[in-house]
Amino acid sequence: MLVASLLFGCSKQDEVQKKNALNVTKQNNQLQSLTAGKTSSKAYEFTNNFILIAQSTNSLPVNIESEIQKSGGKFNGKLNKIGLAFVSSDDSDFINKASKIKGVQAVIHDIRAQWFDPNENVVSQELVAESHTGFPSPDDDFYFPLEWGMLAIDAKEAWAKGYKGNGATVAVLDGGFDLDHPDLAPNINLGISQNFVPGETLEFASASPFSHGTHVAGTIAAADNAFGVIGVAPQAKLMLVKVLRDSGSGDFSWLMQGIIYAADNGANVINMSLGALIPHHFQEKTPDGVINETKEIQQLLVAMNRVTTYAYQKGVTIIAAAGNDALDFNHSKDLEHYPSNCSHVISISASSPIGWAKNFATDLDVPTTYTNFGTSGVSLAAPGGDIYPSVTGNCTVVIGAPCYAFDLVFSTGNNSWYWSGGTSMASPHAAGVAALIVGKYNGNISPAQVESILKRSADDKGKPGKDDYFGSGRVNAGKAVDL
Repeated sequence: MLVASLLFGCSKQDEVQKKNALNVTKQNNQLQSLTAGKTSSKAYEFTNNFILIAQSTNSLPVNIESEIQKSGGKFNGKLNKIGLAFVSSDDSDFINKASKIKGVQAVIHDIRAQWFDPNENVVSQELVAESHTGFPSPDDDFYFPLEWGMLAIDAKEAWAKGYKGNGATVAVLDGGFDLDHPDLAPNINLGISQNFVPGETLEFASASPFSHGTHVAGTIAAADNAFGVIGVAPQAKLMLVKVLRDSGSGDFSWLMQGIIYAADNGANVINMSLGALIPHHFQEKTPDGVINETKEIQQLLVAMNRVTTYAYQKGVTIIAAAGNDALDFNHSKDLEHYPSNCSHVISISASSPIGWAKNFATDLDVPTTYTNFGTSGVSLAAPGGDIYPSVTGNCTVVIGAPCYAFDLVFSTGNNSWYWSGGTSMASPHAAGVAALIVGKYNGNISPAQVESILKRSADDKGKPGKDDYFGSGRVNAGKAVDL
């Protein structure tokens, strides 16, 4: 989920140009307040497709395809191993008819949400310099000095000990990707990558200059290739799984299929830098009266929990963005944030420096202004970046960008490298550390063990012990590979 972005438009062929365009994108993905029983708008919509949930958690009813056809539906796909099927129908009474099939627990509408918005408030600015002089921690990947997140999590300490994610495969479930980006191409496994979005391809093809999935993938595993940036786990393999449109919207069924696919095709870690905030109870006013959507929404959580539990039982560590709604999970019991609040998912909040480019010794672990928080919904924290009005002026030591830009996370983007901020950027930092742990153990480690190491090695920030903003702490790569 994107909160703010700075788009640094360097070309792949000539990465340091004085006259490239710098775009600043300020995102505000605060969702409408959702109150049980009433609302004038909502953050999701029912589609004309359906999810059938079987009573069995590991199989579908016998002859389910023919039974669906008899009920006026068309069978579009299934996740038989967890008792889910995907169906379309033009019959207004389909839910009632299909719900009577023997062995069916519920039939619900597939739900579409806007999981992130990459196109809001774009501003342009000319670059006036190309020097990196003065930034800490030089590295032969020439943009590494801009990656304060790697400093915050002690990534270089893990690399110095010989751990770079070799042997781990991370599935990035997101929008489209720049498949030939020079920082990503060495680590992308196209043979096991997959697209679940009808009408689009795995390759990012939006008119928008920002590729959310590409940025996320680079934070996890941009190659250590003396070029551009470097990821937390620069030798991990990337399984790219497109479950959202390039515009950031998508159906829950696409996400469910993506999670199961990743689990069945060798992923050790799943990263989901996406999220939808949906109430447990909801009534919608229509011209025909009030429609109570509560049962369908609650059954959606049942279906999602089946999916994440299956992946967990297959040995996959699942990591997701905690969300950018500045919401206190401890006092929002009627709201569910998908997928971070689903079973066996490690939920990541976002931290940031304030004015890092002006003072490299500044605290890198300030809770961001947008991050969701609360001990009931946050597992760990990681660098996510933010924009602060108090950080003004230009820091000419690097490309003449405004100083506030450098408090965001710098990573790969479509044909270029970009700054961006959000729990979307925090989650891949944590996923990268998980990949380092998996690599150390050559994949012979359970998700429970990975989560335990992440928490035991995390730096205790905020209040001592488990904290509303940091959960069990901010992830630390250098310490994680010692356990």
